[in-house]
Amino acid sequence: GPLLAVLTGAAFAYFLFPNIAITTLRIPASFSTTTGRPWVVPLLQAQPWPFYFYTAALAAMGVVLMFLDQNITTRIVNSPDNKL
Repeated sequence: GPLLAVLTGAAFAYFLFPNIAITTLRIPASFSTTTGRPWVVPLLQAQPWPFYFYTAALAAMGVVLMFLDQNITTRIVNSPDNKL
């Protein structure tokens, strides 16, 4: 697959053309975010009250969307008129 193609190409470039300088990516010494914030966001800390309302509303809309998607798809596929 793609991994084999990349490794083969890199090996050819390294062994067959050693005189050609290839620029490589600079890897930082430490792995962190650019702003220095922590990776895990503390969601259970005190948030403004609209935060909980908005997230509950968005979750409810997502549940309704998934429910309708599943049931409409099932009705279309199982309908004998569509001959699927």
